[in-house]
Amino acid sequence: MSLHIPKVRRAAIAFILVTAVLDIVAMGIVIPVLPHLIEEFVGSNARAGLLNG
Repeated sequence: MSLHIPKVRRAAIAFILVTAVLDIVAMGIVIPVLPHLIEEFVGSNARAGLLNG
């Protein structure tokens, strides 16, 4: 007995997985850089710490 998955459903699942992977990769790039960007914009470590939490 074999499972028959329609092409449309397979394409939809692939699209969702690719979108999720791109989102995870983007967050992996942004999160390490974000504190440095905030510090650059606000000007001091203390104010950057207040904004970062």
